[in-house]
Amino acid sequence: MSDTVKLIIEIPKEDYKKLVNPYQHNEIWCERLKRMVMNGIPLDDVKAEIEKKCDRINSIASVLSYSQHREIQELLCEILDNIGKGSEE
Repeated sequence: MSDTVKLIIEIPKEDYKKLVNPYQHNEIWCERLKRMVMNGIPLDDVKAEIEKKCDRINSIASVLSYSQHREIQELLCEILDNIGKGSEE
């Protein structure tokens, strides 16, 4: 799966309904979907931005007790690990 790109795309609800109902597909709709995908944001880019914020949070948390700091580190790691996980049907 290393040759894949996960994207975050913004798609109008009506277009999403068409996506899950293949009987509504047409050439114009497919072009709109293509543009939406091309304008998508790679999930790795979003994750990198979140990691920067996590590093900052971790730095701020370093003044806490060891157990509190450790708990924050674990929660941040858990959040990062869960980004991009979802059902892939």
